[in-house]
Amino acid sequence: MIMEQKKKKLYPLKFNPVVEETAWGTETTGIADIGKTDSEVTDGWLAESTLSEVLETYLEELVGENCYSFYGRQFPLMVKWLRIDGKMPLTVCPTDETASQRYDTLGKMKLWYVADAEPGSKVYMGFKREVSAAELYDRCHNGTLEEVLNVVTPHKGDVFLVTPCLSHAAQGGVSILEITESSDLDFRIYGFGELTQVEELALEATLDFIDLGKYDGDLYIPAGKHSAKAFDANVRSVANPDAAAGKITDRVAALREFSVTSIDLKDPVHIDTGTTDAFTVYVCLGGAASVQIQDEKTGAARYDFKAGELVLVPADVTDFYLVPEDRDTRLFEVTIEPYDEEDKYIDPEAEEKLPDDDEAEKVASIEAFLRKNPGRLN
Repeated sequence: MIMEQKKKKLYPLKFNPVVEETAWGTETTGIADIGKTDSEVTDGWLAESTLSEVLETYLEELVGENCYSFYGRQFPLMVKWLRIDGKMPLTVCPTDETASQRYDTLGKMKLWYVADAEPGSKVYMGFKREVSAAELYDRCHNGTLEEVLNVVTPHKGDVFLVTPCLSHAAQGGVSILEITESSDLDFRIYGFGELTQVEELALEATLDFIDLGKYDGDLYIPAGKHSAKAFDANVRSVANPDAAAGKITDRVAALREFSVTSIDLKDPVHIDTGTTDAFTVYVCLGGAASVQIQDEKTGAARYDFKAGELVLVPADVTDFYLVPEDRDTRLFEVTIEPYDEEDKYIDPEAEEKLPDDDEAEKVASIEAFLRKNPGRLN
């Protein structure tokens, strides 16, 4: 069906949310391509097609050539809304390297944005002091792990950078926007009660990679603040908004796995990505907005989304407007930007010079010896 439509140009895509009720609250997936959860397009001629089906057909036209060459035929991001009313189990995710070696999939970098937090709610991030693997194991079994967990009181607008190997959870009346790599490797190691068999297995699987050190406070970014830990110098920005956008945007994170920018949308903003070759996901945090595209043949097309919803703008859509449809409209712009790889075989501290004269003379002497004495080393 999609192959028959291949010649049609892609358009901004919205997806049916997938809602899952859990013992600790509600998990709503806005966009994902991880097999068991494959987001379904809601509108337009691609309606009822899944994200993986669209990517299978459109490849780099959907995500961009740079992203496709690295991730292949899997959409590389996942976005969820978490509503935690009870106690979310303590969770650990592996690095890309560990995940690739053991499970042939991506690891999981996460960013948590606190959309709302009630009095008394908590976020657990890592440990308040360094613990040993033996202590972790014992405390999980005797129910005393909470005594050594690091607790942060969340406030609306706070951001947590949840790096791989960092244990994390939340409790009681907090709503979180979760942006992650496309992976389902969430190892839930402790449910704040008697250890279940599943938790026992998850705990054993993570003992050799979980971060047992004291929590790095720079990974917690209070509302309106910034942290160097959320910025990687090797990320090259592809953002190219109009002149006014600099007054309304705030860079939240720029990581190899994804970049996030906050947009306080008070007036229409013209986005011209040109040749930047990147898809963009816009998540509405509050208010309402539309992506509008001007076409000389068909006129203007608009794609509306409101608080809690998102829209995927394909890499093939390079010229559009973001238009506020309500007061106090705020968006998160999420994308994956080019990354300058570091050569692991080059020592950045080494001096840029040729071998010294003595070394050069030694090499010359050996070469001369071999020329004069062929076969002597056999």
